[in-house]
Amino acid sequence: MAVTRDVYTDGEGDEIINHAPVVTFTTLEGTEVTVLSGDGIPDPSRSLGRRLTIHYAPSDPAVHTPELAADRRANERAVGTIIILLIAGTAAVVTGAILL
Repeated sequence: MAVTRDVYTDGEGDEIINHAPVVTFTTLEGTEVTVLSGDGIPDPSRSLGRRLTIHYAPSDPAVHTPELAADRRANERAVGTIIILLIAGTAAVVTGAILL
């Protein structure tokens, strides 16, 4: 839904930037929940539009945690695609060098 960006200066004058995703989900009962998720989401500054599996406490949906295993599976597919493209690119360069 959104990503907040908080900027502040520490005691030494260095600028600190924190990102926190705003997560919206629907419970099994159909209740729409919107929460500021400060923990558990890797690389929060790039989390806009990311689909996550959320586990929540039925008594209080604001108590939630993302399923990191599902996020890791998505990352593994992306890494696999990059490796395949890297191998294909290397093969193309080698073929081009041989043909020269």
